[in-house]
Amino acid sequence: MYTSIEEYMAQDANSGMHEYQQETYPDSGYDWSPVQLAAFDFQMRSGRIDKKILTNLLVELRDKRRKYGNDYPVSNALGYVFNVVIDKNLGNHKWRGYTNDWKQEMRDRAIELLIKHSHNFDPEKMEKAKNADPYYYLGKITFCAFIQAHNKLSARSKKIHFVPLNEGTMSTYSSIDEFAVDTNKQIDEDEKNAKESGDISTDGSSGQTGSSPDEESKKIIEQLSDDGYNNG
Repeated sequence: MYTSIEEYMAQDANSGMHEYQQETYPDSGYDWSPVQLAAFDFQMRSGRIDKKILTNLLVELRDKRRKYGNDYPVSNALGYVFNVVIDKNLGNHKWRGYTNDWKQEMRDRAIELLIKHSHNFDPEKMEKAKNADPYYYLGKITFCAFIQAHNKLSARSKKIHFVPLNEGTMSTYSSIDEFAVDTNKQIDEDEKNAKESGDISTDGSSGQTGSSPDEESKKIIEQLSDDGYNNG
């Protein structure tokens, strides 16, 4: 057994892959060592995420939160899975061309929703689904998070584009940072008023979104849009 991930990765490719394929992990995702976490991360990024291991990690989180409450933290192992799922989805052609700032907003929203909702995973329902793999459950949450972030940033950038920048406007502020803070407050107020009047839907979109989620994704978007994210 290797004592560090550096030692693990430095081995001959063939012998390393052999031991890598033989790697076993503790039943609890809370008990994995740093080397096991790194090995699993490498395995996930090199191929598919193991269905059995991922199912066990999600069921473990579900059971922990049923017993201790929904604030119970995710395991380190499941946290590694979240990052890989997000990275794989960001590599999709739908999102590849966005700026790093937009991708970071998408990533942050996805992490937030995955941590908050992954314990709702139902393995029995999964087995009856078309794609009987827990990866697709996490992928749906991630996709919906990306849509929410996209819609929020799109709505904000459109409004910022039309903010009048003239000498009279700027003369009332001592710095561009002060102007930006005040502008963002006004945008938040406008979004709140628009939502109350029905001009902005519950998923944060206003008109075209650039993406067309399927009906199942729309339902998930609605379920995951109750935390005031689009008001922030």
